Amino acid sequence: MFAFLISGILLPLFARMIKQGKDIWPVLRMSGRLMFAVSATGVAVGLVFSGPIIQGLYTEADARWASIFGLLIFGFLFNSAVYVYGSLLTADGQLKGLNWIALSGVLLNIVLNLILIPAQGAYGAAIATVATQGLAAAANIIYAGWLYGLGRQFNAEAPTYLALLLILAGAGYGSTLISLDWRLAAILLASIGGIASIALKLIDLGQLRSEFGLGES
Repeated sequence: MFAFLISGILLPLFARMIKQGKDIWPVLRMSGRLMFAVSATGVAVGLVFSGPIIQGLYTEADARWASIFGLLIFGFLFNSAVYVYGSLLTADGQLKGLNWIALSGVLLNIVLNLILIPAQGAYGAAIATVATQGLAAAANIIYAGWLYGLGRQFNAEAPTYLALLLILAGAGYGSTLISLDWRLAAILLASIGGIASIALKLIDLGQLRSEFGLGES
């Protein structure tokens, strides 16, 4: 839902910027960073605490349910990227390329389901879903990078994204070692992700106010 709301803001914003011939990179960079920070933190919490979360939602849940949920939660990260870059490509009228990506994703998902479901059941279906979402996200990013010549900018962004992933991995592992109720541990992990995101400028409150007019009367 969060990613969908952000895309609703980005689509007209990108369309106006493209029409006016403005540089789209600052907004793309800011929105990409924001979505990555939120989704990566959400994935970390969902992955580390997949067992307690799924058992709290479904009384009949077992370890297999938790493993499937822990895999599917990565879809949040991939779909967030699709919402950002898909909004840009849609605003620029690149519907043909987006349709080819979507069609390829559908065909890939069908093939993977045919291969994996007979062997692994629901877990195989989850693998097929996440793999399709991941490749669709990669295709959107690569297509946008090629179309707008953003290769150098993407390379410059990579260390910051990697730094957050390493922090979340370390904090996630540490949260499994402490004697704390899982709800409090999840809040702690999410807080670390939020603080790290602000420290790394993945979430830039000043730029958010400037670009989206937050806090303006």
